[in-house]
Order: sequence, then C-alpha cells, then structure tokens
Amino acid sequence: SGIAEEQRAHFAIGRIREAARQYNAAASEYRKAARGPDVRLAHESGWRAAWVSYLAGNYEGAAWAFGKAAVAAAGDHRLDGGHEAALYWRARSLEKAGKKEKALTYYRSVLSESPDGYYAMLAERRTGLEAPPPVLEALDDPVPADPGLRRALLRARELNRARLREFARREMAATVAAAAPAERRALLPELAALGLHGLALRAALELYRAGILKEGELYSFLYPEAHRKAVGRIARQHGLDPYFVYAVMRQESAFDERAVSSAEAHGLMQLLEPTARRLAQTLGMDAPERTDLFVPELNIRLGVAYLAELARRFGNDKILMLAAYNAGERAAQRWRDRYETHEPDEFIEMISYRETRNYIKKVLRNYRNYRRLYCGNRTSSCESGQEPAGQVAEGTVGHAHDDVPAPQLSR
Repeated sequence: SGIAEEQRAHFAIGRIREAARQYNAAASEYRKAARGPDVRLAHESGWRAAWVSYLAGNYEGAAWAFGKAAVAAAGDHRLDGGHEAALYWRARSLEKAGKKEKALTYYRSVLSESPDGYYAMLAERRTGLEAPPPVLEALDDPVPADPGLRRALLRARELNRARLREFARREMAATVAAAAPAERRALLPELAALGLHGLALRAALELYRAGILKEGELYSFLYPEAHRKAVGRIARQHGLDPYFVYAVMRQESAFDERAVSSAEAHGLMQLLEPTARRLAQTLGMDAPERTDLFVPELNIRLGVAYLAELARRFGNDKILMLAAYNAGERAAQRWRDRYETHEPDEFIEMISYRETRNYIKKVLRNYRNYRRLYCGNRTSSCESGQEPAGQVAEGTVGHAHDDVPAPQLSR
C-alpha cells in the first residue's frame, strides 16, 4: 500500500541521513517510519530514532525513546534492538544526562533480567555490580535405564576407542534422536564424555526448552571445555586465553566438528579452504585437504593461528579481532577508521553489518560466561586464562570507559 511504501521510504532516508552523520534529520525520519503499519519496521525505526538521538547528544530524548523501545520489545531477547539492549542504552543515556541514580535502576534491571547476557556484561563494567552467578547442578540420574540405549552407548565407546570417531558420532546421533526425553537427558554426560559436545549442546537446549532439564544442569553442556588439552596447549603457544578460543568456537560451529557453512567454512573454527592453506604454509605445515579440516586438532591449530594473527594486527583488541574473523580484515579496518573515537560499546552498535554486530556480542557473551563458570568471580585469576574476566569487552577502538563509582552506579 501507499502508506507502507511511505514508511519504508522514511526508514531508507533515515539510514542515509544516519550514514552521513546527520543525526537529528535521521531521527525525524525514523520517528515518521515508527508510525507506519509494518510492526517490525516500526519497532526498528523506534530503536534507530533512539540511537541517533543518543549519537546527536540528545541524551534525555534518547532515554525517553529507548524506554519506549524497551516497552515495545518486551519479551524480545534479540541482541540487536531487543528488550535488554533498549534497557541498557536507556541507562547509558540517563548516565550521559547526569541522572546516575535513575540510570542505576535500569542497569540493575539488565543484570536481573538477563544475567548471562551481553548487556549484563556491559552493565557490570559500568556499575561495578555483578550479575547473579550461575549455579551449576549435576544430573541426578545420569545412567540410561533402557538396555538398547546401553548397548548403543557401549558400541559408541568401542568405536571411539578404535578412533572411528565419525562412526561413534553417527551411532550416538541416531541413539539420541530415538530416545525418549528422560533417556535423552541421561545420555547427556555420556555425550560429553565421548567428546560429542555439539550433540550434547543441542540435546541439552531442546530438553531445557521442554522443561526437562533445569537451568543449573544446562550450563556445563552449553559451555563445555571441548578438546581441552588441545585448546589449552595451542592457545598458550600463541599467547591467547583458551576461554576466548572456546567462545569463538562455540559461536562458529557450536562444537560440531563436521560443520560446513553456506560459505563453505569448515569444522570447529569454521575455516575457509584458502585461509586454511595460507595459515598452514605460515606454520610450516602441509597444505590441508578439505576433509582434513574436520580433524579437531588441526582445525583448532589453524583457527587459533588466525586469531593470533588478528591479535597482532589489531593490537589484541578483541572487538576488532572478532570483526575481522567474521567480516574480514578490510571491513574491520574500515570500521576502526570511521568509528575509533567512540567507546567500545558504542563502536559495536555502529558496525554496519547486523550479522557482525550480533556475532561480536555473542562471542563476548560466551567469553564472559566461560570465565564466570570456570574462573569464579569476575576479578579472579584463572589457571586456563591469562587475563581477569573483567576485561572481557575491553578494546582499544574507543575511549576508555567512564569511571563510574559503585555507590553512584553500583537469555
């Protein structure tokens, strides 16, 4: 209809004005688009109106608009424009406007509503508060009762011992698919013990969503120390925190050793064949064949080498490293050149590729959650890592975060 076309036109003009840094003009266009009939576009327009108001320095107006966006996004937990994002940026806007006590209220809401999330990590850094820690619970009945399942499990163990890993994976995938929910729950520790962390992660999520697995029982399957010895050894050789490697691996492949993306990226660290061959040459290794990239240790070795290469290029700035790993080094450099005066949390929101914005947020969330689970509190040292967990989101792309004293701003 004509009204819908008008809405899309206002949104498109808003994007053009925003790209030209004409933020007040962009906000005007977005507000017009927010009144249109397409609900999803209206929501995104409302979010962008708030965001460009923030960039224009209209912090009180931005706080009001983010509040409206938070209400519109209730129940929406997307990292890009969802409820927690709107709450966090409402708090940031109020903080910028000098209303620190009011800002603290919304930071606390972020920490309580989504304690494991990306925006909770940012709220912790701004306030000095900590989100409620995850509580790990062991499964109370980890032995499958069904004789058929026990036989399948024995076959998988034998195949694994014989180094027929792919056959063991297929055996367990078929077993999990055929098992009743209670039996599937009992198989989770066995999947982890066999190193089939991708299968365990997917099965655990399904059981949790069905109400069969408690939240505390879920964590160790969501954030496993997959291929622990190889990751620890190779990461340290390159001066990287193993938990950062896990955070990337989790987002790239969900620990599926056989994963192949639509872009033909392969294995745990989702490597393209040309990149893998170049990295192998750099390391003095034989050029890998496509099937070699499904071998966990080789894939980890090459993926970690690439992360180390990006760390050297971008000064160990994790935000830029992740931007480059996902979207390429040229894109990362372009964003740095354009937005380097912004603070790190702002910088991420300004990346022009939605996929890359969300990728960075998810990997940083993963990294924080790994360190919370395996390193204790945020400022503790950690045997496997090399830096305190409180440094998760720090980057050199922007200005240092404002120091916010704790008493003022204490899924």
